[in-house]
Amino acid sequence: MARKGENIYKRKDGRWETRFIKSHQLGKAVYSSVYGKSYSEVKKKRSEAMANIKPEKSSSESAQPDLRQISVMWLDSLKSTRKASTIVKYSNQLDKHILPVFGDCRMSDISNEDLIDFGNKLFTGRNTLSDKSVSDILSRMKSIRKYALIHGYDVGFVPECMTVPQKQRTIRVLSIEEENILLDSLKDHPDLTSLGILICLFTGIRIGELCALTWNSISIETKS
Repeated sequence: MARKGENIYKRKDGRWETRFIKSHQLGKAVYSSVYGKSYSEVKKKRSEAMANIKPEKSSSESAQPDLRQISVMWLDSLKSTRKASTIVKYSNQLDKHILPVFGDCRMSDISNEDLIDFGNKLFTGRNTLSDKSVSDILSRMKSIRKYALIHGYDVGFVPECMTVPQKQRTIRVLSIEEENILLDSLKDHPDLTSLGILICLFTGIRIGELCALTWNSISIETKS
């Protein structure tokens, strides 16, 4: 006969037995049994067995992918609208900075404090990054966050916590004398790097635009 409230029984073979819920599958309880020579032995074994049971994740929790999985889906979604070089740039930022820290975390487990600490370490780590680089990396986190929310995944941080202080920098313009020294040096070393600097110097073109130049971008006008 079972002791009241304990669910511990003495079997016909003289042994004591108790059952307990070990896990759940498809919404149904899965039971396990322990046996012993006495009531107290079985009760002790049951307590030990139940203490070793790991808490089960809820169905909604287990369905949440980690940041690494979401970042792969996010990059795939960009391939039809971004240049291959942009995808490579984003992928490198993920692999080098973001995934080593947050790759195995679910988005819901990343807090505002985690992001603030992450940004601070980008500024003060062994390989200190510029304001622009840190801002770009945090921008990738914001984009991944937006993608996760659109697709119904839980997120534990807000974009407002990821701010990069913008420092006002004074841009120094070359003097005429310095410009002439630079021109003489570029003419003495006629390679592709010198050509790029000359184009920037005389056209005001930006570095990104310079790198995207092709021969089709250049038109030569001839006077009749």
